Amino acid sequence: MSASAPGSPIAGRVVITARAIETVFSALAAEELGGTARGTRVRVRDDSGLLSVAVRAPVYATGSGSTVLERVESARQRILTTGAELTGATLTDVTVRVTDITSESEKRAQ
Repeated sequence: MSASAPGSPIAGRVVITARAIETVFSALAAEELGGTARGTRVRVRDDSGLLSVAVRAPVYATGSGSTVLERVESARQRILTTGAELTGATLTDVTVRVTDITSESEKRAQ
């Protein structure tokens, strides 16, 4: 993704790499799902000039009262809104695939 700086007196452009965007989306998803950005995999691909996002991550079940499905949807929505705001990307869709569900007690034992 690149953009010219409006009103900039010096020629040039700003480029945000796909890897940088993936890192932002990984952090947002990990925060919502209770994991780490390192354990969360994100891939972005071009979708007719826009971005399509695929997330693969474990979910850590907490005693917060929300279901796993609610937390996954929350992560998806956060990437769609906050992720798009932070990166300036226009997203067509976000797919979240749960790779594992771990309870809070199992997480502590690791």
